[in-house]
Amino acid sequence: MSSRFAGVSVLAGGELCPSTASSFLTSTDWGYHLLVVQDYSRTKQATPTVEWISSRPFMVGGHKWCIDYFPNGYTESCANLISLFVNLLDDDDDAEEPVKGKFNV
Repeated sequence: MSSRFAGVSVLAGGELCPSTASSFLTSTDWGYHLLVVQDYSRTKQATPTVEWISSRPFMVGGHKWCIDYFPNGYTESCANLISLFVNLLDDDDDAEEPVKGKFNV
């Protein structure tokens, strides 16, 4: 199985940069999407706890995904932490096999 580059999303100042609007589409079973956070301190200040910034959608394994980035945590109890979630955007409840994903940080 080959791994393919599935795009890059750049976050700066608390928002997704428009210059990263294009995504790479790959149908390989394995792939990666690069999430770059520029000026982390400003992004952390601009984004309240429990609010997030989503990456550009990207395709891996024939499915559309995105990364949700919480610079101040997913909940109030983890406000001093960064939370990341990889979300399947085209979930099909009637699929024959469940979609599984894993990620590395």
